[in-house]
Amino acid sequence: GLSLFTLKLNVSISLSATKRMDKWQIGILLCSILLSIAGFCHCFLSMLLVFYYHMDKLYYIHDGWLYMFPLLTGLLGAVIILVSGIGIFSGIVKSRKGLLVFSISLGITILPELSTMYVAGKVTADIDTEMSPQIYEMQQHLLKAIEDGDASKLNAFFKIQEDFGCCGIGGEDGYLFWKGKVLGSIPSQLDEEDTLIEPRETQGRSLMLDEPILVDGALPESCCIKCGLTCRCKTRNFYKELNSASTQSFYKVGCLPIIEMIYKRELLGMFDPGYNLFALSCAALEFGSLFLSAFFIKILAKRQKDVDLPMISTVTSSD
Repeated sequence: GLSLFTLKLNVSISLSATKRMDKWQIGILLCSILLSIAGFCHCFLSMLLVFYYHMDKLYYIHDGWLYMFPLLTGLLGAVIILVSGIGIFSGIVKSRKGLLVFSISLGITILPELSTMYVAGKVTADIDTEMSPQIYEMQQHLLKAIEDGDASKLNAFFKIQEDFGCCGIGGEDGYLFWKGKVLGSIPSQLDEEDTLIEPRETQGRSLMLDEPILVDGALPESCCIKCGLTCRCKTRNFYKELNSASTQSFYKVGCLPIIEMIYKRELLGMFDPGYNLFALSCAALEFGSLFLSAFFIKILAKRQKDVDLPMISTVTSSD
């Protein structure tokens, strides 16, 4: 009877200690929630740069840094969200194995987090310099796409033209780049009237085609200004009737100077110092969460030992 009383007393003391140590569990949960928020911020930034600033479509300029950064931040954000989920679950159930996986995963994510700062520095340097030297790379990319009849690459550039309000590559007369350009996949031996689908006249409608059709003498529809029925943009025979172009609503400036202006105005400050401070804060949070998790694992091990020892001693004394 005395041994059973002693066992209950020891277990009661251990449970009381567990309640007193719940602050460590709360700390793990709080850090995990903050990490999940940081992960979602990474993913949001990646989607913003991809869907609004079209960095993923500019992989052929600036050695690919503009393309690489949103890809890295998106992947890192997804990993951080997954790791934070492990931390939340392990903190709730007080699983030492789960917390060990959480700690190791945090240690692995710290290095990629810091590496994104290096890539962000490369992107900042690219944005801060003139994009005019990239005209050749963009020109070769588009000419190769036209020659190969690559619809996906041309549609990607047409999307840039439509969203950024530009036409062609560089200069104030960038729209002249499309003069004489014909999609290479169109058979040249067939009669033009039977094989070429001419662009439709745009009357303020968004007419992004499933397949880009480049016809000799025509202006891509993505170069037209979409401003309702008051806008007139006759794409068919545009370059053949260039004298009347002054009466039409279309973008004239090439895309590189427009992209450079928008990036410098809206992204330069966001990358430096904005993103660098954010990445440093995330790395510090990951580092702190790692040590907190490791300490909590040690506490859970001690609790388990405190519960197991009285039971062992009771069994031994009863024998």
